Parts: sequence; structure tokens; C-alpha cells
Amino acid sequence: METNQQILDAINAWTGIITNPDQLLANLNQGYSFVINRSQFNTWNGISGVNTIHAYPAILDNVMTFVVVDNVTDANSKINFDNVFTCDYTYGKTDAILANIQGPSNISIEDALERVFRWLMNKTGWVNTANPMFQGFTIPFSDLTNLFGSTAGDDLYVLIGMKDDGTTDLILWSDTVSFLDPRSVADVSCSIPPFGSEGEGAFQLLVQSAQ
Repeated sequence: METNQQILDAINAWTGIITNPDQLLANLNQGYSFVINRSQFNTWNGISGVNTIHAYPAILDNVMTFVVVDNVTDANSKINFDNVFTCDYTYGKTDAILANIQGPSNISIEDALERVFRWLMNKTGWVNTANPMFQGFTIPFSDLTNLFGSTAGDDLYVLIGMKDDGTTDLILWSDTVSFLDPRSVADVSCSIPPFGSEGEGAFQLLVQSAQ
């Protein structure tokens, strides 16, 4: 179990390499997805006012990971680390993802797959350009509510994707039922920075990781 300071240091370790393409690729090539589980969802679901989840890339003991937290906890300068979780960044359950996915969607299966493969094929060139490297993502909590509410499964697979305009995002897949179901995916995530109307202060894990 990581300490609070280890979590902050891991986020800061990612920040420390965002201008170094070689180190970025060495970490990004360790996988393409992480998992949010039902237990984590239930923790956030019990907090009043949660509307987004923040997912931060991090490097813990030289291993790529993601740190996830709800927006209410993350906006408080006194962070309750009981609501903060580290998620392994891996190659995931490829067969399960491609064969058994279902859940409410705002993009098509084809578009989701296209974004995931576009990222896999183009990330090397992308990190070597002037594109600003992401330091985190925001995910609508309604996506998690809908996906966990429509399945008995305990895991959501979160994959990095790339839109056709070159911006990065996250794609959520539910590990159940049928790949051909038109409700298979959810995605309206946004990368940060920019921090939007809430400002950087709403992302205290990132702020405090640099202190």
C-alpha cells in the first residue's frame, strides 16, 4: 500500500519527464490501459457532489501507473487519501475487451477502436512533436454510473485514445455481454492541461505533487 507521499511523488515523477520523449515512451509503452473497479466506484458514489473523476499518469518505483480520485476530494487542499487509488497500467485483458464489451455509449464501437489504434500507432510521433503532454484526464462520473449500472461486471477498462485532431482522451469499456452491442463504449473525457473554468486549484493532487 502506497503512502500519501509516495502517491504525490509518483505524480510528480510523470511531470518531471513530460518534456523528455524517450522517457515518456519508455513508460507509455508499458501498457495501454488501466482498470477502475466497482469498489472504487462505490467509494466515490458515496460522496456528495461528485461529477467527475480525475486520472493522473504517475510513475511509482519506475513503473507506469494511474492515480484516480473524485473531483470533490481532489478540490480539497486537505486531501482524503482514502478516496485516492492507484491503478496498474498494463496491456489489459485484450481478448475480453475485444470480445465482451457493453455499456451506454456516446461514440460508436468503430470510433472507439479507431481512437485506441490511432494512439497505439501514433504515440511515438506524437510525443516527439510540440503537442503538450497530458498531466491528467477528467472523466464524467455519469459514465461510470451508467456503465456499472448496466452490468454485473466489477471492472471498467480505461484505454488511452487519440481523436482525429490529434488530441488524447480516455475510452471506457465494460467487460460484459457483446462486442456488437451498439451501447459498448463511453467517452467524453478531457485531458489536462488546460484546466478549464475550475482552474488548477481543483486538481490538488497535481498541485501538491509539485510542492
